[in-house]
Amino acid sequence: MKKATFTVLAVALLFVLCACAGVPSDTSSGSTQGGEEANTFYLVKEFDREGLGLEEIRTFMLGQGYEERESQSSEEQERVTFRIFEEGSNVASAFLIVFVYDTAEEARSSFMDPIQGMVFFRTTSHCRINNMVLYATNSAMNELASHFELESGFRNVIADEDCSLDDVFEVLRGLGFSIYGDSEGYEAISYCGREAIEILICETAQEFEDACAIIPLRLSDEEYALELPLDPTATMLAFRQGQFILIGDADWLYLVRTCLEQTAA
Repeated sequence: MKKATFTVLAVALLFVLCACAGVPSDTSSGSTQGGEEANTFYLVKEFDREGLGLEEIRTFMLGQGYEERESQSSEEQERVTFRIFEEGSNVASAFLIVFVYDTAEEARSSFMDPIQGMVFFRTTSHCRINNMVLYATNSAMNELASHFELESGFRNVIADEDCSLDDVFEVLRGLGFSIYGDSEGYEAISYCGREAIEILICETAQEFEDACAIIPLRLSDEEYALELPLDPTATMLAFRQGQFILIGDADWLYLVRTCLEQTAA
């Protein structure tokens, strides 16, 4: 059953992604000199929100200019697709697929199983809302999450707080990390010797901006040879004031930023 579910879902997503060939990424963290835009917001999370169902999502998406494709139903779920097109083009620039199940438990089971085999869709956000499972380009999921005020869990953050590298080192050591390296770059290794956080030092503001644009692309593309695991939790936490960037597991980086905020308060 799990294999069949994954196969159907993968085929459906491949169809949509192929139809959306050439989709531009979200531009929130800038773009590279070559014009490639960074895919900044990546969401994989589950939500239970009373009063938020397909009709509410449909009303919002249509109001944002998305077009609804003909719904498809099976014995297991209903599938609804929303797409938006660039002006004068028949190529979709963003999409959202909603799978509606009878119960939240069925949706949770579907959300958890296929995700494990779909790491290659690294530029696509996934979430469960009540009895629905959503797959979307990051820009579409961003709009939805912002409008309905869902808890943020996004990938690749640029922080404007005035935190120094020493502040980050103190937090990392407090969390049990050992730090190795020099002024060109550092690596933080956890007590078990496995989880690593790479720390990139940028000499100029332009170097920092360029790195913030290209790192999300590298984390999403197997063609790039970063010395980090390519998985959906790999992310970037960049500090504009100090011009340094942390790259590693999303949960660890979230904890680092939380500790920094608590220290500052």
